[in-house]
Amino acid sequence: MIPNSQLPIAVKRPLLGIFWFCLSLVVCSGNDVLMKYLGNDFHNFQVVFLRFFFGTLSLLPWMIFSRKKAFRTRSIGFYVLRGTLLFGGVCLWCQGLRTTPIAVASSIDFSIPILTMLLAMPFLGERISAKRWIVAGLGFLGVWIVLHPGQNSFPFRPAIGMMAAALMFAYLDILNKKYLLQEGVLTILFYTALLTMLLAAIPALRIWRPIPSGPMLLFFALGCGANLILYCILKAFEQVEVSAVVPFRYVELILAALFGYLFFDEGLSLRLFLGASVIALSSLYLAWEELREAKESDKNHSSFSCC
Repeated sequence: MIPNSQLPIAVKRPLLGIFWFCLSLVVCSGNDVLMKYLGNDFHNFQVVFLRFFFGTLSLLPWMIFSRKKAFRTRSIGFYVLRGTLLFGGVCLWCQGLRTTPIAVASSIDFSIPILTMLLAMPFLGERISAKRWIVAGLGFLGVWIVLHPGQNSFPFRPAIGMMAAALMFAYLDILNKKYLLQEGVLTILFYTALLTMLLAAIPALRIWRPIPSGPMLLFFALGCGANLILYCILKAFEQVEVSAVVPFRYVELILAALFGYLFFDEGLSLRLFLGASVIALSSLYLAWEELREAKESDKNHSSFSCC
């Protein structure tokens, strides 16, 4: 079986890949709705614990089906660090969602590629060109437009907490780049969910409150949804190149605005769409630059191989 990146173009089905990717965005926005709804009645620690408890539980059959191969890991310290970052990030995200419109949260989420680029400089040794610095500045200008303090109908501090969460998620992307080749996707998913669940267990037990059957089903859906997002993304990348689905990433803003309006009666503003557009265009440009540099690198490598 040859790697998917080497499959002939005729074998790939772009429309199917775009379908799977857009489905991942629907699930992602749905998870934000569930976290916002459950966060109004339950403490962050309890929400995080149950999310990753059910996430771990739903992954367990796949781990067993892998005939114990997925249980093998080379670095438990990597998962402790990853679980700690994910625990802190999801707690801050859940806290922010209580008072922050989902569309605003989605806009903050768009800043993650920009933050990842900045973190790649000290942690991966990557150099950042002047153009990218300018794009990063424009991206954060967009964030400022969205979060402009003193003029929002939501508290500014939780939104800043969500920016801190976005920074943690960006660093998780850096870790993924460093360790994904050493550890399988299923292994990373399972041990990250397990360690995050264990980190949340003690604080969750201290503030635990009984959960009716209805919310418990929602917690189960939340945990399964977190795994389903990655599954849909992987299915998408089986059919289409990463660069082909980047523009569809911003469908999430439309979904977030729609879900926020339908489920929480959240209003929209021109400032929100203006700031989100600046962030989206900035991260789109970064994606285009990465694709261009990757193609140039492949050409140089091919020329060198032919010499």
